[in-house]
Amino acid sequence: MTATPSLTEAHRTLGPIPRTMRAGVYRDKGVVRVEEVAVPEAGANEVLIKVAACGICGTDIKKIFQRYVEPPQILGHELAGTVVATGPGVTKFRPGDRVMSFHHIPCERCFYCERRLFSQCKQYK
Repeated sequence: MTATPSLTEAHRTLGPIPRTMRAGVYRDKGVVRVEEVAVPEAGANEVLIKVAACGICGTDIKKIFQRYVEPPQILGHELAGTVVATGPGVTKFRPGDRVMSFHHIPCERCFYCERRLFSQCKQYK
């Protein structure tokens, strides 16, 4: 007999989540391998996204060839996909939402953010 998920659990996930996924893993200067890695869990204030597409940008290339970060690292922060789970505290997203990453985070409260001019926000990093 399988346990029935609680109402909270049912609203936080979109069906069974696999234990592993494929990822581009930076292993050494100039070395990136597609590997099977563990799927992370959505922690507090986090969402878990099933990635449909992911790009490698200039920052990733610098990491790969100039060793900006210590390996191992999973690369690719420009992505689009579907939210499959939400962690505690998440209120703006639900499983099934289609999303894209926005790796520069504006404050959402300043003069510029109120006018949706996010790239002008002084906190935009």
